[in-house]
Amino acid sequence: MFEKQSDEAKIREVYKKLAPKMVTEAANFNIQLDYSIESLKSVDKILESLHMEYKNLHNKASQDVENSYRGYAEMLGCYMLAIIDKHKVPGKLTIVKDNFGTALGFTFASGTFSDFVAWCYKAILNGKDDAIVPKYELFANGKEHM
Repeated sequence: MFEKQSDEAKIREVYKKLAPKMVTEAANFNIQLDYSIESLKSVDKILESLHMEYKNLHNKASQDVENSYRGYAEMLGCYMLAIIDKHKVPGKLTIVKDNFGTALGFTFASGTFSDFVAWCYKAILNGKDDAIVPKYELFANGKEHM
């Protein structure tokens, strides 16, 4: 069973540590992140670069390399939470606890919970098929029931 709780202060504490690290790290991809909604396109570019790297290393990657990709997913997911909070996207920052662990995410006004760290990790593994901008646009515009 899911236990939902809104603990916006705790989520802000986490993303305020990780999002700025991603802004700094983005320079390694020749990308400047500015906390705008438009910068989600830049997040997709970073994810695509990471996917290409991952694809080339697949089956050769050590646990340290896998953890590095998870680290990027965490930083990028927290960067997305920072954007959403800054721009007051309708909904709320949410913590979801279940049998698999804890996820920090966002519940859109429609009630749909999104784990942006998981979105980013999937995009690293699968590439453009799991780009975040189309998902964000779908959920942010309340059309997820199309």
